Amino acid sequence: MEWIKKTLEEQSKDEKIIWKASNMHHPMFGLHYDDYQSIIDDFKPLVESHGYDVYFNGHEHLQHYGYTPTNNNPIHAWKK
Repeated sequence: MEWIKKTLEEQSKDEKIIWKASNMHHPMFGLHYDDYQSIIDDFKPLVESHGYDVYFNGHEHLQHYGYTPTNNNPIHAWKK
């Protein structure tokens, strides 16, 4: 995780970066699978603290729109 922290910190100082996006295989919050708690616990706080705009993943092979739950209250967009 140290290299991720270092990279995010370096990118935070680059004023030329307009959009920040991240890509992982698994989603943080699953639609057909359980949530990936390790990603939620370890990675989500990092990208939030560095102002990331979007998180892409491909594990579930579908297009899914949502938003970042706050206050440890994951409210899924499809359950509204």
